[in-house]
Amino acid sequence: MNCVASIRKFCSPSAYEIICIDNGSLESPAEWLKAQPDIKYQINPENLGFAGGCNVGIRMANPENDIFLLNNDTLMTENALFWLRMGLYEKEEIGASGAVSNYAGNRQAVSGNFNNFSECLEYGFSHNVPMEQPLSYRPLLIGFAMLIKRTAFEQTGFLDERFFPGNYEDNDYSTRLIFNEYKLVLCKNSFIAHIGGAGFSALGNQNSSNEYQNALETNCQRYIEKWHIRPAYSFFCRTELIDLIETKDKPAAIKCLDIGCACGATLLEIQSRYPNADLYGIELDPHSAAFASHIATVVQGNAETMDFPFDVTFDYIILGDVLEHLVDPGQLLKKLKNHLSEKGAIITSIPNILHYSAISQILMGSFAYSDSGVLDRTHLRFFTLFDSINLLHNSGYEIMDLRKVIEKPQNDSVATNALLDNLASIPGVVGKEQFYVMQYIFKAKPV
Repeated sequence: MNCVASIRKFCSPSAYEIICIDNGSLESPAEWLKAQPDIKYQINPENLGFAGGCNVGIRMANPENDIFLLNNDTLMTENALFWLRMGLYEKEEIGASGAVSNYAGNRQAVSGNFNNFSECLEYGFSHNVPMEQPLSYRPLLIGFAMLIKRTAFEQTGFLDERFFPGNYEDNDYSTRLIFNEYKLVLCKNSFIAHIGGAGFSALGNQNSSNEYQNALETNCQRYIEKWHIRPAYSFFCRTELIDLIETKDKPAAIKCLDIGCACGATLLEIQSRYPNADLYGIELDPHSAAFASHIATVVQGNAETMDFPFDVTFDYIILGDVLEHLVDPGQLLKKLKNHLSEKGAIITSIPNILHYSAISQILMGSFAYSDSGVLDRTHLRFFTLFDSINLLHNSGYEIMDLRKVIEKPQNDSVATNALLDNLASIPGVVGKEQFYVMQYIFKAKPV
């Protein structure tokens, strides 16, 4: 009811039709809905799941209207819908737009502490205004507040109801839109409040239940089985690498190659920051490469063994956690020198084998591989800071910038902290700070 009230307060009546679907709730609002002359509604006798409930509502909608999926635990704020529509119609190829919020994953959350609804509404009032570069291209959008262009819906179809009772139907729909050649944009100046637990502790975190977690894991697996894409890995954006791209001219038509681009999230963020960037990628996994090929010029293959596929010189070549997977990383680095422009540079991240998560395990007698992290089972090479610098120097590069991704043990990790203190006290051992570095990030240019 609060959600509906916020729509009425902050959206023009001519800009929407409200459709409410009661999905077999224990406390049905049927009597309240019957008394609302501006609401179309349906009371489902059983829970059809988020996708099923949305599909019922979509079928009831005016066939000329766009589709706005909106969770009932949201609050609209002033001008939020206006900016979502502005983003949706910025370009013909945009198929869906999404909002930022106080509580959201997928890099859709804004920074700040929100203790109540009033603070969210005040934030929306000051935040939902014109801003420079308000749109950010994304490989997926979260369905808590997702506006879908009618023409894009007609081509893409209804939500997939296999993702019952909820979660990953929005990942799936985003994927289908991308494969249908549509773009997705996050409207950074459209803030919609969302009750997710964080910032609303008095209401409790309903998303922490075992049932919710089980649905999350089950539907993640359903998504993987359908698309053969691992969302947590393949949609990860390396913003810390993009931060090393430097150009005084934002509209500059820089050429960027991302080796190991996965589904292209990093390339999309480059496009958002540098709209005229010319984007390329190489990706080993065929399914991720197929997705990314709808975002940029992407070739599937092994960058280490394949003939270089592009007749282009690049201003930046990105190697995010790639070199440790190669048989001979130095050989690839030497080859890439021939494909950099006169002032071109590589940007690479290299995991640090001295990170406490690995070194403490080794010192306790184990070298057990994991699915991710410093001891990822797919790593063929392991590097320290000294080895990383030597790799770049021996491959003919000068280091222009060096940054660190720090991850320290928790304050209550008494044993780990004691171990690191003892190690650092041994004469000749590297400084303790190197045990805190998860990754080193380098920007380097050919000598």
